[in-house]
Amino acid sequence: MNPKFKNALDLFLVSFLFLFLEIAFIRWISGYVKIVAYFTNIILISAFLGGGIGLLIKKRKYINYFPAIILLLIAAVFSYQILYASYIDLNITPDIDTLTETGLESKTVSEKSFLAKVLLPEGEWIWGTSTFLIYVVPFFFFLNALIFIPIGQLLGEKMKKFPPLKAYTIDISGSLAGIFALSALSFFLFSLFGGFCLDLSFI
Repeated sequence: MNPKFKNALDLFLVSFLFLFLEIAFIRWISGYVKIVAYFTNIILISAFLGGGIGLLIKKRKYINYFPAIILLLIAAVFSYQILYASYIDLNITPDIDTLTETGLESKTVSEKSFLAKVLLPEGEWIWGTSTFLIYVVPFFFFLNALIFIPIGQLLGEKMKKFPPLKAYTIDISGSLAGIFALSALSFFLFSLFGGFCLDLSFI
């Protein structure tokens, strides 16, 4: 294979992977971890943070950690679902006596943790937010950022092989392809988990 074509293909696939995973995680994590859905741009920001850090890192390669990190994120989401389901029946609205007995009654602003005061509006009640759930948000923020560090590092390495304008042209083309691919998968009701497995095959 022509070296120039191979380098262009590598850059295209890395850009494809970045945008595909970014949009997929925005949809998938917010769908399974409801508290994250309250902060619509949190996954987007963490993806940019991780990608930016990756672009700055030059000495040590982290791409070998990518499969382990993405599997850790998937396991964390499913673990959250199991834990959440064990405490809350989504089909039943608990009465005030039940909430009081289980310690999940609505907290006043003064009783909320610092993080809850910052991130949640006054009077909001979400499954003992002040004691546990609110800390899920920064956890998934940083875990998602970790996933995009090796991708950003790989993206930077591939872009250096081309002049800036050509590199960005290939990068944007791959990014658009990633968006269209996820849209097609969504249209045909293809599982996002299957899409993650497809992405792992690129590494």
